[in-house]
Amino acid sequence: LVHDVLERFVSEHTPAEPTYRWTDADRAELLAIARERCDDAEAHGLTGRPLRWKVERRRIERIVTATLDDDETIRDKHGVVPVAFEEAFGIDGGGPAAQVDLGDGRTLAFKGRIDRIDASPGGDRVVVRRVVHGVDELGLQAHLRHGRRDELPGDRLAAEMDAVAHRRVERQQH
Repeated sequence: LVHDVLERFVSEHTPAEPTYRWTDADRAELLAIARERCDDAEAHGLTGRPLRWKVERRRIERIVTATLDDDETIRDKHGVVPVAFEEAFGIDGGGPAAQVDLGDGRTLAFKGRIDRIDASPGGDRVVVRRVVHGVDELGLQAHLRHGRRDELPGDRLAAEMDAVAHRRVERQQH
């Protein structure tokens, strides 16, 4: 749900400049999208027990609104804007799998989706972003310690191999 809400919002409200600041109207629209998606999930019986869903729904709203603050900081710091969402590599007709030669005749292949790719307006810098349900960088480090180390390196490799390969990948972000 978080991915869907953020992808829809940012694709409909893509900042033209890295320094763009989200307005109160933008934030209200984001919350409206989150509430709509939550209502849809609830209507389709996908939310589980009512009390647990009530807590989870509030958490989703907090995550997506906090993500806008992080987004402003990252775009401004790195001078980038969103250019792609849920970019497939090695699956679903996307680009090729990202491969690493292990040096002993074996190759390690990564496949999946990159949550979001931001690039500088001139196209010389790229930020590969992983959305891990709104955790901050400390939370991301904890997430990586719990067995998900493969996600960010695979995303970075794929981004480097894809159409953005000629640009410099600057940062991996949650």
